[in-house]
Amino acid sequence: MTRKYEQLGIFAIAPITPGVAPEHKPLPPVSSCGWIERYCVVRSHREYWYWRYCYRDVNGKTWRLHVTNDRISTVSSMIAQRYAPKEIRRFIKGKLSLARCSGAS
Repeated sequence: MTRKYEQLGIFAIAPITPGVAPEHKPLPPVSSCGWIERYCVVRSHREYWYWRYCYRDVNGKTWRLHVTNDRISTVSSMIAQRYAPKEIRRFIKGKLSLARCSGAS
């Protein structure tokens, strides 16, 4: 037996703002050099927590890169010092030396 939308209660999900599609709401303002985000992965009914560096490009697409625990503090200080996302990404991937990052101001 097929059910109608009214029976499923689909109409009570969320109010729709006129002129803006629900999946295309304006993005909240974010720092130009990015942020660090903690995320969880569930494997075999256990939670594993990791960190990732996130930033938005000029088109609004959010990019995410896994950050190891030994690089969290350095990436945080690079964000605070307003490094470009390209340099932070190179540091995370191991193509930019730690001496270059800690020596600059």
